[in-house]
Amino acid sequence: MKIKKDRSFEKDSVLIFCMMMLGNLCGVIFQLISGRILQSTSLYADLNALFSFYTILIWPASVITFVVTRYITIYDGNGENAKINEFLKKTAFIVIIVVFLITLMGKISEGRISVFLRIEDSKLITLIIGMVDVALFQSIINGGLQGTKSFFEYGLMTLMGQLCKIVSMIIVLGKNNQLEVFFFALLCGAVFTMLVGFIGIKRKTKKTLKEKLKIDKREFYEYCLVSIIANIGLTLLANVDMLLVKYYFDNEAGLYSVAIVLGKIITYFSGAIVVVLFPFAVNAGENEKYALKLLKKSLIYNSILTCSAAFVLNIVGQYLIYFIYGEAYKVAVDYLFPVTLLVMPIGVITTVFNYILARKECRDILKILVGGILLEILVVVLVHPTLKTVIYEMACVLWSTFVLSLIKIYTIYKNRN
Repeated sequence: MKIKKDRSFEKDSVLIFCMMMLGNLCGVIFQLISGRILQSTSLYADLNALFSFYTILIWPASVITFVVTRYITIYDGNGENAKINEFLKKTAFIVIIVVFLITLMGKISEGRISVFLRIEDSKLITLIIGMVDVALFQSIINGGLQGTKSFFEYGLMTLMGQLCKIVSMIIVLGKNNQLEVFFFALLCGAVFTMLVGFIGIKRKTKKTLKEKLKIDKREFYEYCLVSIIANIGLTLLANVDMLLVKYYFDNEAGLYSVAIVLGKIITYFSGAIVVVLFPFAVNAGENEKYALKLLKKSLIYNSILTCSAAFVLNIVGQYLIYFIYGEAYKVAVDYLFPVTLLVMPIGVITTVFNYILARKECRDILKILVGGILLEILVVVLVHPTLKTVIYEMACVLWSTFVLSLIKIYTIYKNRN
């Protein structure tokens, strides 16, 4: 039985890894061509600031995906297909309410957001809110596909989303109001991708009978709260750096954007690994030994791929900047090495976060991880003499957080055994 689990984990990991790497490659191509197409460093900085804002705003989507994936994984493992259908319907009703509230609050505070992000065109904020609404509905589909281990369909949606970015950026060639045109085209692509995913998940639930769904409400709300805390932490972890840089170093934000875009290529590996890790860790149930084995494998794979990518990036990164972005961005080379140190722990921390959300016995580690992210923000707010210093400060905090979380995991399992 163990051999079957191991092989299944490896097989699914390779499948989703290949598909998400194709999607990530499209993401890299998008970032590379966007610098050339937009040409202006200020426009490029606005683009990345808006994407960071979008990612922060969709933190409920990550929570929804985690909650849906967990329960769908349990129902799917027990062969309770009727419950899968009912759970997805109930979740959709909740998402409708969340979408309404986010849209309302976003519209009311549109002007203030524009001022904070230093974005002159407030219509861009409206388009971002529209994209957030679509992403929230898509999170239900993502959770359903991940929970049923439909990794091919999940990977296909990821690939389509990245292709939409490339097509949208090509559309803005020679246009006025380039960012408006880009985000409108991207919104249309997101709606199309969501509809494709909806058809995919509908096929898996259409032949099920209705069944009354009974959920332990206390356990459900407790898990939702844990997911909210974890995902706010994860969202800030991956995006708060760009917002802080835009706020304190606006003139250098465009250059930092180039370095961080290339640097975050390193984190792409973790995204593919955790998609498989989460449902397998949930299915491990009381088998803590097998669950811990999954975590060790995930961290080892992640570390090897991350270190290899970091090494290659620091060798070829400067040539990529010169060749693709041009002379206007050549100073960004100076930020490439410190940015690499900053993003390397993000992937492994993301892996730890996903494992924590799958395994009840490890949730105390959230205090360390969330505390580390808050400390990262505080350090930058208090001490920000130069951009390079700030990058090193954030890197030190994240590396310390990762090491402390591993120590805590070791202590937890040692005491339980």
